[in-house]
Amino acid sequence: MPTNCTTAVQEQRPIVVSNILSDRRYERCRDGVLSRGYASSVAFPLIIGESVWGSLAIYASEPDAFDTDERTILQEMADNITSGIEAFQRQTELVASENLHRAVFETSSAGIALIEEDTTIALVNTAFETLLGYSKEELEGKKSWTELVVPEELESMTEHHKARRSDRDAAPAEYSFGFVNRDGQRREVLVAVDMVSGTRRSVASLLDITDLKKAEASLRQALDSLIQVLGSTTASRDPYTAGHQERVTSLAVAVAQEMGLPDESVQALQHAGIIHDIGKMSVPAEILSKPTTLTATEYELIKVHPVVAFDILKNVAFPWPVADIVLQHHERIDGSGYPQGLRADQIRLEARILAVADVVEAMASHRPYRPALGIDAALQEVVDNKGTKYDATDVPLPQMEEVLSEQGFRMFRDGL
Repeated sequence: MPTNCTTAVQEQRPIVVSNILSDRRYERCRDGVLSRGYASSVAFPLIIGESVWGSLAIYASEPDAFDTDERTILQEMADNITSGIEAFQRQTELVASENLHRAVFETSSAGIALIEEDTTIALVNTAFETLLGYSKEELEGKKSWTELVVPEELESMTEHHKARRSDRDAAPAEYSFGFVNRDGQRREVLVAVDMVSGTRRSVASLLDITDLKKAEASLRQALDSLIQVLGSTTASRDPYTAGHQERVTSLAVAVAQEMGLPDESVQALQHAGIIHDIGKMSVPAEILSKPTTLTATEYELIKVHPVVAFDILKNVAFPWPVADIVLQHHERIDGSGYPQGLRADQIRLEARILAVADVVEAMASHRPYRPALGIDAALQEVVDNKGTKYDATDVPLPQMEEVLSEQGFRMFRDGL
């Protein structure tokens, strides 16, 4: 490289050589440069960011060829070259980035769609085509996102999407709903929707969870069957309380629904109620059906049944805290219950509800050692012991009385 170019790169500044013949920087290469007819030169470093990409060297056949005006013009030329290199670099990086994103977009196993503000589908990938059975040509710019949603779920999906548009934290990033493919078949889909920064567009990523939902439903059905079998096994050992667990369950669920508890709590009660007395399998049948009042020793045996139930259920992978609810269904908020003597908020809300339902059903039903006391007496028990034995905070008493009365009378009249 000629000497002035090297110096321009090293020092990152323009280098002007007015006379190559006398400039000492050309001592080593002077003959070669003069043989080409060069007498003077100027070199400008091409700097992009903090890096020097090269230099622009201009030679002239006469000495002192580059005055101030010419150097200014040549500096502008060097700057233009630098800007061109920068633009070319950015364009190259942009193309590479676009190619990478396009490759990720097209090869993703998730169906991806770019959605306009008016819900028109602007762009889809191959997986989206496969998921719904439509081609890109049929979808892009022609179909609305809402046309693909199961009609009865459209409103809730739209509200969810609006909430995400207005506030990213107002609704979960992922949710599931039903899509209808080209053949009219329902597909269960897990979708994540997010806004494209700086636009009113959004990107939806879809995973087909239809088979997963079917498997989950099968497992739930198997679990329900198992719980019913366990409940029936318990009832078979104590014919006097046949139907007790079902009536308690219906009553507890009715109270939970009236209180507006989440589905998780209602489902937990639904399953815990059916098997809440499974621990009585460890109690001798003659004690369960004894026609007279239990002795202190016999009562202590009875009091062990929640612990036995917990030991049976604790290793079952329920999706709800069934074992804990069953363990606590004889606890009382004043600490007088068993087996742990828990108080107030130490007892799960579901267990407090189950406790009330259990007491009401037991008092209103026939037992070997006494006739049925009736629903009125059972409700009075709740009234007399509100805030001591039974919860009156999380379960408002007037509301409870109403639900117990309506559900209780109906259940006992219909013989559930």
